[in-house]
Amino acid sequence: MKSSSVSTERRIAWIDMLKGIGILCVVLGHSTGDRYVYLFHMPLFYILSGYMIKQPIKPSAYISKSTIRLLIPYFSFLFLISLPEILHFLTNRGGNIPILQKLYGGYYLQGRFAVFWFITVLYVSLNLFNLILWNKWSSAWIFCLIFISSYIFILVPYPLPWNIQTVPFAISYIWIGFIAKDYWWKLVAFIDSHKLSASITMIVSFIAIFPYRNSLYIDMKYSNYGIPLLSVIISIYMTCCLSYFCIYISRYKLPVTIFSLLGMASMIIMYLHQPIRSYFTDRYPALIDIISCTAISLVVFFVINRYSIFRMIFLGNRKNIN
Repeated sequence: MKSSSVSTERRIAWIDMLKGIGILCVVLGHSTGDRYVYLFHMPLFYILSGYMIKQPIKPSAYISKSTIRLLIPYFSFLFLISLPEILHFLTNRGGNIPILQKLYGGYYLQGRFAVFWFITVLYVSLNLFNLILWNKWSSAWIFCLIFISSYIFILVPYPLPWNIQTVPFAISYIWIGFIAKDYWWKLVAFIDSHKLSASITMIVSFIAIFPYRNSLYIDMKYSNYGIPLLSVIISIYMTCCLSYFCIYISRYKLPVTIFSLLGMASMIIMYLHQPIRSYFTDRYPALIDIISCTAISLVVFFVINRYSIFRMIFLGNRKNIN
């Protein structure tokens, strides 16, 4: 099959579907504690972010655009989820509001805020990546040096603001996604022409990797990058396999509807699943935990998406997402 035979609708649908599967894996990882999804779930989002970059734009314009899209929702949810602490403090019931800790972000945001590091790292990484492209510094050796530097940053003895010690590692994945656009649909065509053998290879490899997940897993928040280079290669490979899976099933209406919806709501699910889990953890089985976090987050997404002011504050977008 030639790449041109994949419809425009399917080309768009698979991206939302991949985000949907990715965010389900994030919830699954936090609910079960199993390290298997840590092999790929956060790299997947950075690779996809790189894939979706078209052309660099003026850095000042990109900062403005990404601030609206990423930082406004970040601080809005930071405030919203902090409301119980704020109200508790204002009603003179004791306690304190660790404002500096919340502004510092990254490593020091735990519990209900545990995933917030992803947004600040994404924000800084995308802006630096755009700056590199804008200034035409985007040769392969530059990104190789950035990738090597990510392992040097592991030696930093204390967490940096917004988890920026993770930025070089994130930029490396963004670059992989960006250059993948030139080869991706050729790879899809090749896999389609060898569908049976490719499918068997993917299934067998996913099973074979499973016993080694505790050695190979990547936890970017804590600068744990698994086995150097090998874990990165495996995370890219698994992301490619899941991407092809999304393209393949995008011809069927039901999975498109389910996973695309999850993909469109992925940011809301990311922000809210940990606060919701704080109620369900240790009270219900992991499956109930996962379903509840996802379902409640989707309801909130529908409400937010209905009003332009909420879309601007919590999604960084005035347009209806559908």
